Amino acid sequence: MREEQTKTTTEHLIFHVDVNSAFLSWESVRRIKEGLPDLRDIPACIGGDPTKRTGIVVAKSIPAKKCGVQTGEPVAMALRKCPNMVIVPSDFDLYVRCSRAFKKICASYTPVMESFSIDEVFLDMTGTSLLYPDPIAAAHEIKDRIYEELGFTVNIGISTNKLLAKMASDFEKPNKVHTLFPEEIPEKMWPLPVRELLFLGKASEKKQAAGLAFILDEPQRMKEKAETVETEVRESMAHRLEQGYILPGQADLLFSSKTILADAHTPHTIFMTGLDQRLPGMTPKAKYSLTGKNLNSYQNSFEILIKDLTRWKKDGYRVVLLSASRTRASRLAGDLREYDLRAFCPEDPGQPVAPGEIMVTYGKLHKGFEYPLIKFVVITEGDMFGVEKRKKKRNRRN
Repeated sequence: MREEQTKTTTEHLIFHVDVNSAFLSWESVRRIKEGLPDLRDIPACIGGDPTKRTGIVVAKSIPAKKCGVQTGEPVAMALRKCPNMVIVPSDFDLYVRCSRAFKKICASYTPVMESFSIDEVFLDMTGTSLLYPDPIAAAHEIKDRIYEELGFTVNIGISTNKLLAKMASDFEKPNKVHTLFPEEIPEKMWPLPVRELLFLGKASEKKQAAGLAFILDEPQRMKEKAETVETEVRESMAHRLEQGYILPGQADLLFSSKTILADAHTPHTIFMTGLDQRLPGMTPKAKYSLTGKNLNSYQNSFEILIKDLTRWKKDGYRVVLLSASRTRASRLAGDLREYDLRAFCPEDPGQPVAPGEIMVTYGKLHKGFEYPLIKFVVITEGDMFGVEKRKKKRNRRN
């Protein structure tokens, strides 16, 4: 990914500064001063004692990564992949000194700095346009100064909030500056695999492959509500700023409703609306019409329930019954099978339901529903047996 072209913005401006392979880079700088090889250029890692089972790879060089070495794996296993790898023990005193040095440089550019970890900081650059009219040029100045004075490289991400700024700094490495403004999300973030998104990973990618999707119910109403809440919060933060309860710039670290909705609008998002309406800023690829029906309560009439289930089985419906516990679900599935119904209680909640089958599983839902066009029904325990009324506790007087 190429470095970004110059762009100015009047919105909130956040930098995320991240040291490239921090522990390895800091150790490399010291070794270069001592006349030793640069660890970044050879198969090397920061790790524990390979003779101990607890010794793991803390950081690795790019040549070691090409040999298949992974962060977090036992050092003994890494050596089998890369026998000539140089192993250097951790030196936390060195790391603390280097961390303080690079953070001191970062803090000289803005009064509002947040340490995110030993090798990462957020800089609130909002309101610094008179000093730094070009934010990308300012980011390059910070990046180059750290390299010239301290000898190691950083990546800097620029956006209007911390989330997007951190996402941007994780783009192509090392020694790069990237932007990820809200309007750039469709181009730069949507094409990324799920594992590259902040706070997600391989487990989330597997879930996506299994059909994970965002479902937004009445997105226009959500948008209006989000804008109202954002306005109220920002007015409250402005008042708190006037009273001196917060520092300048803290209110600007909030995610805007525009950013949140943009993040939620992905190729795997489903919009559900009661009316066919235009959604500003949201462009669906396809539209489908579903007719839903409410279910009548069975009021503890097991006979009527069996009658409806038999009819749905005959018509090839997929039926899901939700029970308050897994034990009750298993017992209910057994009872239904005695009426020649194809009911089952799955071990895997993601198991599909075939036409004519009834899945009885654990789950909570206020009320069931029927989609006649796709022959799908969900029935809750409350629909079947009524909602249990809780007795009000009486206050005892001594």
